[in-house]
Amino acid sequence: MKRSFTGSVIINKPQAEIFNFMTDLSKLPLWTNISEIKITSEGPTGVGTTYIETYEANGKISEIQSEITGFEPYSKWSYKTSSKPFSLKVSYSLTPLEEGVKIEGMGEMNLGLFSFSLPTHLVVVPMIKNRLENSLKTLKNVLEPQASTLPSAEELPEAQ
Repeated sequence: MKRSFTGSVIINKPQAEIFNFMTDLSKLPLWTNISEIKITSEGPTGVGTTYIETYEANGKISEIQSEITGFEPYSKWSYKTSSKPFSLKVSYSLTPLEEGVKIEGMGEMNLGLFSFSLPTHLVVVPMIKNRLENSLKTLKNVLEPQASTLPSAEELPEAQ
């Protein structure tokens, strides 16, 4: 059984800058829940590039083998995982808009043997969807840092 989910964000940066940042695998830990990346193939990043993601979930450190499956400079890229017991495919599309660039993340999880497990539907699928949405929000915060909304010391009223 497959489960799909999406998330999106608009970032006010040049499309090429966003794409280059997202596809620089060494920068994945800056905007995703991945703590470490080990590239396991040679050559420039593109279709066929393989890597191992290390992440922590519920106090457990895990590794996932991933492969880039789509790579259209400045507009789309995608990857798939090959870890058991379920597989995951994620794609990102970048669309220019007047107010910035819309990045849409789309995920598809094949639950395999867990298709009929209620906890999988109630815990794992929402968790992965939440990670996608949080990654996109973090990407925006990293690429488009906002000025502090707190007043500076000079702007505070004087104590009486």
